[in-house]
This record gives sequence, C-alpha cells and structure tokens, in this order.
Amino acid sequence: MNFKFLITVFVVISILISPVSAFLVLEPEGSVGVNTVIDDDLYFAGSNLVIRGTVLGDVVAAGGLIEISGNVTGDVMAGAGNVIINGVVGDDVRVGAGTLIVNGRVGGDLVAGAGRDDAA
Repeated sequence: MNFKFLITVFVVISILISPVSAFLVLEPEGSVGVNTVIDDDLYFAGSNLVIRGTVLGDVVAAGGLIEISGNVTGDVMAGAGNVIINGVVGDDVRVGAGTLIVNGRVGGDLVAGAGRDDAA
C-alpha cells in the first residue's frame, strides 16, 4: 500500500477517535435509571434505550426503541423503529423513526421523518 495513504488514514482515524471521553457505554439494552444523572453527552447503539433519569448534554442514539421519560438538557438525535418522548428535551429533537410519539416537552425544534407520528 502507498505510505502516504496509510499516514492519511492514521491521521483521520486519530482525529475521529480523539473525543472518546464524551462517550458513556451502556449495555445493548441500555437504561438510565430514575436517580441517575449523566453529566455528559450520551451515544448509544443497541436494541433499546430507556432514559428515566437525567442527561446533562446531548443524546445520539440508534436502536429498536428509544424512550425518553426523564430529562435531556441538550439535543436528541435518534434513529429507531419507535421513538417515544414522555419527558423533557431542553433543545432540538431530530428523529427518523417508524413511529414517533411525543407526549413530553421539546424546548427547541422538532424535525422528524416518521411513518406514524403522534404529537400531543
């Protein structure tokens, strides 16, 4: 392989993985409990994510079900089969989902592409 190409790939990968401290790793069946406070952004990919506690930052998630019944102070960006927001999102929500249900409060913009949406 070309040496310049390998150096370029190494530099790009190094830049992309540098903000590792912003990650919180949850199990594939992710859950943020009622009394849990995450003082950072939350990145999730798995089958189901349920947030009943507080995230002091953004949530970026992909899965079968993303449910927010707690509080997220920043943005929510999600791609899932089902997205349910019963809690409070402090800023914008951007969602691609088969079904989107919003019974909670969104403090900023709501941008969604959904097969079925139900916003209260």
